[in-house]
Amino acid sequence: MKGDRRGWMLVAGLAALALLVALLLSIFFPDASSGLRPISGSPGFRPPNGAFGGRDRNGLFFPFIEELTGFWRYLAQLVSLLGIGLAILFFLPRPLGEGAGLLRSSAGLLLRAFIAGLVSYAVAVAIATLLASSLVGIAGLALAAVLLLPLAVVGGAVAALAIGRTLAALLLRQPDPHPLTNLLSGLLIVFILLIVPVVGLVLAVLFAATGFGSLLIIRQNDNRTAFDEMEY
Repeated sequence: MKGDRRGWMLVAGLAALALLVALLLSIFFPDASSGLRPISGSPGFRPPNGAFGGRDRNGLFFPFIEELTGFWRYLAQLVSLLGIGLAILFFLPRPLGEGAGLLRSSAGLLLRAFIAGLVSYAVAVAIATLLASSLVGIAGLALAAVLLLPLAVVGGAVAALAIGRTLAALLLRQPDPHPLTNLLSGLLIVFILLIVPVVGLVLAVLFAATGFGSLLIIRQNDNRTAFDEMEY
């Protein structure tokens, strides 16, 4: 019980830090890559600027938050990130836990997972670029985007859980704290890092590729084990 209380205190402290960083960025870096604007007298929704709304669709998180401005947009991104992370924990607890455990097991597996995920993304982008030269390819490109985006999100959640577990083990002195506080603390740290201008985009690719690579390695090991156990 005491460990759970300390875990929730850690989550609360990281949430306060995330909101503070978001507030400072919305004030001092209104033109950051996330597309935020400074807090004004009437923050919130902007009127549309064209058929598809106002702001360009280059945000790091979710396109449906593009119409929000200032601190409120950061807040919506944070809530969305936490919500999607909790949904992944609920529906995919085993892959999430196994992937995070692999990333924390050794530096060699961590590097291997990053390389595997990065190569997979590079191959997917190359194939999508070749397919985009035809009408059928455009449909395939859209399908690839639909498939790759959830995999990238799940990969980011795996990396976040690994970060949360490591942080809890260091600060709370517990080898295996509660998975919910692990994930929430990791997602909050990931959020703080991703909203940093310029650096955030690089870190987003790193987290997604590493987490996805860990899932690929686990799948490869499962297939190898099943093959070795086949009877002839």
